[in-house]
Amino acid sequence: MNNREKLYEKMNKELQDYLKEIKEMDKETIINSAYEIAVKTDIVDYFYSELNEFSEDEIEFLLKEKYPLNWSYKTYLQNDFNPSEVLSESIHYTILNYKGKQKNIDERGER
Repeated sequence: MNNREKLYEKMNKELQDYLKEIKEMDKETIINSAYEIAVKTDIVDYFYSELNEFSEDEIEFLLKEKYPLNWSYKTYLQNDFNPSEVLSESIHYTILNYKGKQKNIDERGER
């Protein structure tokens, strides 16, 4: 197993342990944890071995962390990146894409 696979397995186990812990909590805590669950799941997905999104140095750095998923999540929360900007851009892009398709349909007289 290479380092990329080891990290993925380590982070995935950390996620599964977190989910197991959350499932034992009350409904309100589970609902309040939904964002963290979603982001942590996305983080684990980025480290899927076939994606090769990160360098070997980055992989080795994270492997040294006791809880690389939690470390990645905490640093994500501390950055200046605004996820709502990505969502906004996606909506704008989708609307423009749809309007372009709709214009082509209208020009061809299709419905």
